Amino acid sequence: MDLTALKAKSEKTEREFENKCLRYLKIEDWDSLDQISSSYLEETKGKSYKGFFYLGVSLYKLGDYESAIKAF
Repeated sequence: MDLTALKAKSEKTEREFENKCLRYLKIEDWDSLDQISSSYLEETKGKSYKGFFYLGVSLYKLGDYESAIKAF
């Protein structure tokens, strides 16, 4: 797989992840947002700023403020 195809696949995966996160935000399902964000960060080896952002939002909404600050 060439670099361009790899980048396109990565961008598509990131968009799909963000769309799922937005659905969880809309229905205020913080536990699912936490789970999907944590899984995505494991998948990307912690290289997704969006993963940390959505993890921070979920932790904040769950009342875990210290962990939310760390995620942000």
